[in-house]
Amino acid sequence: MSVKQFFIILSLLLPAMLAVACNSSPPLAQTNNEVAAGEHNTEASDHQEETGDHHADETDEHHAEGMDHEHAEAPANYQDMSNPLAGNAEAIAAGQKIYEANCVTCHGPQGEGDGLAAAALDPQPASLADKAMMQDLSDGYLFWRVSEGGAMPPFNSAMLAWKGTLSEEEIWQVISYVRTFSEDQPEIQEDTEHHEDEAEHHEDEAEHQEDEAEHHEDGVEHHE
Repeated sequence: MSVKQFFIILSLLLPAMLAVACNSSPPLAQTNNEVAAGEHNTEASDHQEETGDHHADETDEHHAEGMDHEHAEAPANYQDMSNPLAGNAEAIAAGQKIYEANCVTCHGPQGEGDGLAAAALDPQPASLADKAMMQDLSDGYLFWRVSEGGAMPPFNSAMLAWKGTLSEEEIWQVISYVRTFSEDQPEIQEDTEHHEDEAEHHEDEAEHQEDEAEHHEDGVEHHE
C-alpha cells in the first residue's frame, strides 16, 4: 500500500472514529449533574441514618423514664392514709435527722439516689427529687414503702423495712422531709431537655428538605 492510499483510507475513517468517540462520552454538564446527584443521595442516606438513630435514642429514653416511674399499687390498708405532719416544720426537721442517720447512704443527701452505696445496688434507688414521680405517689404509698421495705415483688431491692425500727410518727416525719426534695425541682425536667433536642432535630430536618428541594430545582433547570 502506498503512502497516498494510506492517507486516503485514514481520511475516510477518521470522521467515523470521531463520531463514535463523541457519542460514547457523556456531556460534561451531565457528568457533573450525576456526580452531584450521587453526593445528594449519599447525604440523604446519612440523614435517614441520623433520623433513625435519633428516634431509637428517643424510644430508649422514654422506655427508661417509664421504668423509673413504674410503681405497684399499695395494699388496701395503706391506700387511704394521709400524712398528719405534712408541711410541719418541726416534723420536717426531725425527719431530716432520721433520714441522714438511716437513708442518706443509699438515697443520697438530696434524695437523688446517688448515695455512697447506691452504685453497688441493683436496682439502684429511685430519685426522690423527681417532682413528677413524687406528685404521683400518695402518702399511703410512701408509708407502705418505708414500712415494708423493698424485699418483695416487684421491687426486689435492698431497702430495709423500717416498721420495726421507726414509730409511725417517725415514718411520717421522714416522709415530710423527703417531700421537700422535689418541691423546688422543675417538673419533668428531663422531658423539657428532650423536647429541646427534638426541636433542634426537626430544624435540621427542615433545612435538609430545603436543600433537597433546591437540588431538584437545579436538576429541572439543567434538563430544560
